Amino acid sequence: MSTELAAPITNRSESLKDLSCEKNRTIDPSTSMDSAPTKQEARLPPIYLYDVNNYKAMVDDLSKVVEEETYHSKDLPNNTIKVIPHTPDTYRKIIHHIREARIVHHIPNKAEPSLQNSHSWPPSLYTDL
Repeated sequence: MSTELAAPITNRSESLKDLSCEKNRTIDPSTSMDSAPTKQEARLPPIYLYDVNNYKAMVDDLSKVVEEETYHSKDLPNNTIKVIPHTPDTYRKIIHHIREARIVHHIPNKAEPSLQNSHSWPPSLYTDL
């Protein structure tokens, strides 16, 4: 009793042989998906501003130096604002401004375990007296 299953075996890529292949084809590296990824910029550290009781005054003050679209901020507990600049130029301008104005701030270091005991003096200019 010999029952053979007669399933034809074919090579699926056989039909691709007929397609013409260009041997000296040039590939545009800007459109190629296989091109090496470009080196990304290093991520900028956030800037923590302390004792900010008037958020609008802080935004108005920073807008004198940089445009609002070049950074974003996040409200944290204890009247702290986390400012995240989008570009290195924005980062430099903000840092220069807050140092000149002697605003209480902190820039975390990679080796720093936490933000405890990292306040600087004098008090913030954004505090309502």
